[in-house]
Amino acid sequence: MTTRCKVLCTKVSKVDGKGWYTEPKQEFIYEAFFTAVSGASPENKAFFASTPTLTLEIRCINGDRFQAGQEYYLDISAADTPSPTAA
Repeated sequence: MTTRCKVLCTKVSKVDGKGWYTEPKQEFIYEAFFTAVSGASPENKAFFASTPTLTLEIRCINGDRFQAGQEYYLDISAADTPSPTAA
């Protein structure tokens, strides 16, 4: 089953990437901050009724992934459970 949320990107920042375990090593990474949508549109009202509060912070190496002020859909589904590895 998938749950769909609608979020608003409130801020994107470029931060020091030292210490992050990326391959290849990155000098900078990007942080994006999101909240649940609100507002007058019928769609946003419906999403807000289901998810009135939500905060999400994402760090990524691609700076052009998200834009502050843009709305996005966030789909959440259960991951497959990995099989135990034979020793």
